[in-house]
Amino acid sequence: MVETEGTETQRSHRTGISTYRYYNLNRFNIFIHAKPPDEIATAVRKIVRAKVSKDRLADLSRIAERLSRKCQEKVTLRSGEDDFFAPLTTAIESLEFERSCCSNKTRWQMDLEPMNRGPLKYSCETSEVDDDLARPQKRQRQPATELSNAMSPRALPPRGGCYTLKIPFPDASIGIHIQYLIEAFSSRVSSTNRAKKFFDFLQDQVASGGHAALVFMPGASTGVAFPFAVVECKSYSSGRLYEAENQAAVAGACALKIQLDLDSLANNEITSSSNTQPPLFFSVTTQGSIYQLWSHWTTVDECGEYSFKSKPVLSCDVLFEKQATKFMVMLHNVFEWGTGPFMTSIVDRLLEVEKNIGSC
Repeated sequence: MVETEGTETQRSHRTGISTYRYYNLNRFNIFIHAKPPDEIATAVRKIVRAKVSKDRLADLSRIAERLSRKCQEKVTLRSGEDDFFAPLTTAIESLEFERSCCSNKTRWQMDLEPMNRGPLKYSCETSEVDDDLARPQKRQRQPATELSNAMSPRALPPRGGCYTLKIPFPDASIGIHIQYLIEAFSSRVSSTNRAKKFFDFLQDQVASGGHAALVFMPGASTGVAFPFAVVECKSYSSGRLYEAENQAAVAGACALKIQLDLDSLANNEITSSSNTQPPLFFSVTTQGSIYQLWSHWTTVDECGEYSFKSKPVLSCDVLFEKQATKFMVMLHNVFEWGTGPFMTSIVDRLLEVEKNIGSC
């Protein structure tokens, strides 16, 4: 076999993304193709396999047919990532979930990065650690002065060390539209001004280290709040689905961290024996017409250390209309969950945060 410079470059790239997955991601407790606990698997199935009405199924079938046809056109041409991303963008827009917001090509904030455990050395059997930020603390009620200057124990990851994460820059960031989130909160507190003041407080209040009390919008001025899904798209000829999975896993960990930070401010303790549903997140990774839908979740061990894990829920080729329809039904259900039960749970926890502040 004759190896060209391009061959060596491709081999080096594959080695690089493999090393990134098994060393960098693992140092941040991010694990791909993990086995979910039974309660997580049940919750995910309940979301993605929810039944849709006959009328809605007919709509989704038409969307899937257009997606399949457009992808068929792309695979016969020399199409790049953006060319393959366009049909999926159109399909997402066709779902018409008004309370959702989708922002394309948004670089996420660095403050969302989970904690790097690489340079830290501690054991759950000892009460001493190398860094005060390393050990998660019990989420106890705090005075208002402390609450306004506090984030979760993992909110300020130590910089440095040989392992780093690439800042998420998804092809699409999908979450709750900030306008509708504020409206939902306003309806619960019966005051629009009160709601706006509270959201301004969360974003503007300076916490220890110069960070906002809660970073819940991954990108500035995008309208996306509390993201519940991302899309990472690669071209048909790139062979980079593996890299898309890496990117989605990091974005998933960052999005889950937002929910953990919210839980911390709401004093909503999650333990290995807790009845509280751990945070969930979804992602779509594609390579040409090959589509994958992933679920992401968190676990916490007996030492109180969080891990961020993911597993594919569906893998299909949307060139086949039946497979495309199945994908669109599941994606529709993710949006239904994100703008329904997930949004409600976010508002519930935000109300707890405001209650904690106001009662102190």
